[in-house]
Amino acid sequence: MRPVASTVSRGMFGAAVAVLSVLASTAPSPPQDGRVAQIAPVLQVSKTVEPDPLVIGGSAEYTVTVTNAGDEAAEDVVVTDTLGNGITAGALPADCQGTGSTVVCGGEGVTVDAGSSVSYTIPVEVDPSLSDGDNITDRAEASSSTAGVADASTQLITIAQTQTDVEITKTATPTVRPGGEITYTVVVTDRGPSDAVDVTVQDPTDGNLVTITDLPEECPPSGLTITCALGTLAPGQEVELVIVVEAGSDLPEGTSIDNCATVYTGSRETETGNNESCAETVIDDDPNPTPGPTPGPSPTESPSPKPTGDPTASPDPTPTGSPTDEPPIVPTDPTGGYDRDPAGKGGGLPMTGAPLVGLVVAALVLVGSGLSAFVLARRRP
Repeated sequence: MRPVASTVSRGMFGAAVAVLSVLASTAPSPPQDGRVAQIAPVLQVSKTVEPDPLVIGGSAEYTVTVTNAGDEAAEDVVVTDTLGNGITAGALPADCQGTGSTVVCGGEGVTVDAGSSVSYTIPVEVDPSLSDGDNITDRAEASSSTAGVADASTQLITIAQTQTDVEITKTATPTVRPGGEITYTVVVTDRGPSDAVDVTVQDPTDGNLVTITDLPEECPPSGLTITCALGTLAPGQEVELVIVVEAGSDLPEGTSIDNCATVYTGSRETETGNNESCAETVIDDDPNPTPGPTPGPSPTESPSPKPTGDPTASPDPTPTGSPTDEPPIVPTDPTGGYDRDPAGKGGGLPMTGAPLVGLVVAALVLVGSGLSAFVLARRRP
């Protein structure tokens, strides 16, 4: 109702008219359609993502928040989130379930009071094959079983961004003779998290020092600068290149041949300090000298024989020629030869010439006596 316009006169009548005019201007207007305002929940949905922009090949988290802006509680609130292309759900919380690109959170028993809110965090993985600058659209919707509550929805559009780290390492034959072969081994690795596109290796050589003799198929002949187009590398993918060159035959000993290779990519890199690697080869007239003969072990000296007796002992007081000084005579061969006891231990009486003759004579006497007795016995009747 519009204020009542009047001319306020002096006195009580004028003051009463002014009060009526103010009251008329502040009174609420009844609904024009005749309906009475009702109390009900009002759902609102908001959504954020971290990081923003999304890192291609990396991980991210969407957070969906449902707020009840009405004046009555919303019962059995359900949040349905539809992930964008190239986005897959990670390990979901206990109150969320995923099927394909759809994630459903909440449901029966979830109540959002008036003026309150509930949030769900949805972890996701970003496909490493997405292109830099792709727009990723994610939609979320909230609903309630409370009568009269309208569904609420929102969508979030986020840019996907490439982040990668391409690394190169190079090794070389350390020493070589003049005119010898030098083998370079170059390894290129995509450390991720995104695909690395248009990967190229360049390796300039010095024509005054070396001649290129063998190249891998990724590196067609291109003059003194070797160029290798590797295309797209997936995160973790590794490519090895083996390049062979020949050192100049007239290079003096001690010449150093330094060679550096550099890798490039069309993708955005987070680290460029590992895009170059160098290796050195030194000219040596005899890089692999023939080893001399290995000396054998020194002969072990035999121990000197030790005397069995005490060299300081006094000589045996037994007079020379005593039977105890003579070593025994023992036979040395079947012919009857004798020798003294080689051990010299004197274990028995010595066999001298006189006793031996006596023994022979005694034996002959006994034999003769026996024969005589035998003859006499034969003659008796």
